[in-house]
Amino acid sequence: MVNPRPADAPAPDIAAVQVAVRGLGARFDDEVLQATKALYAPFRQAVPAGVALRRDLAYGPDPRQRLDLYRPAGGAPAPLLLYVPGGGFTGGDKDGGDGVYGNVGAYFAARGWQVAVMNYRLAPAHAWPAGSEDVARAIDWLLQPGHAELGPTGASGPAAGLVAWGQSAGAAHLAGVVFDPRFAGAASRLRAALLMSGLYDPQAPLRPGPLAYYGDDDAAWPARSPLRGARPGHAPVLLSVAEFDPPDMARQTLQLADRLTALDGHCPPLLQHAGHNHVSTVLSVGTPQDDVGRALLGWLGAAAAPR
Repeated sequence: MVNPRPADAPAPDIAAVQVAVRGLGARFDDEVLQATKALYAPFRQAVPAGVALRRDLAYGPDPRQRLDLYRPAGGAPAPLLLYVPGGGFTGGDKDGGDGVYGNVGAYFAARGWQVAVMNYRLAPAHAWPAGSEDVARAIDWLLQPGHAELGPTGASGPAAGLVAWGQSAGAAHLAGVVFDPRFAGAASRLRAALLMSGLYDPQAPLRPGPLAYYGDDDAAWPARSPLRGARPGHAPVLLSVAEFDPPDMARQTLQLADRLTALDGHCPPLLQHAGHNHVSTVLSVGTPQDDVGRALLGWLGAAAAPR
């Protein structure tokens, strides 16, 4: 989890990183991904001493159905957070290298959360709705009574459910759980869902990754759209978008906000992360650029509060 830096190397400058992220602009491709990862890599830290980590816990039989669990050491009651990473529907991993995604688990566990960072099956071998199926399976696995891997969750116990956070493709998979009736059981156990920079309504032209997941029959896409499937009575949702998300991705978040406003009679909470691109929101968590982490801690704390 530590990114080695030569002893004589200059100390990393988070202000320079923020300038560089802005310079990459409102686009996203592998070049931007790798450049952004490189910018934040010098800030990666080891899992702190106050956090216990269990890797590769199986929530299902497939090799991809694994998660890492970060817990505050000491056994104090802690609420549950499930993080569903992105990866373009055909890639991605809970351990994305250079401590990526482990930074999410370590950061929130150090601040009083039990955090599961999950993998899920990937397209094209596992097309729609496999991602949502795996998120639902992980929720059910985490909330089974008397779970041997989890610490105490407080007086309300597992029956209180958990908070889930999905980013990019992970947000699409989580949105499927929130809005698709076939996952109503798992959705009923969500205290809240954070949907960050996701694809919620497949529309032409689809990029290769989403196309591999949703299929090449565009007539089937409306029935596979979390946005179009949204109905009243869903779990509380926070929508999140980056200033430098590609415009087509940003529009999807705003379209979902419009849909939920019409359904619910009020606008859902909506965060815009100024100065961030599609992945710097997550990569910055646990670095000196703490704007995203602090904003999410406030919302997560409210979502997990007793009702």
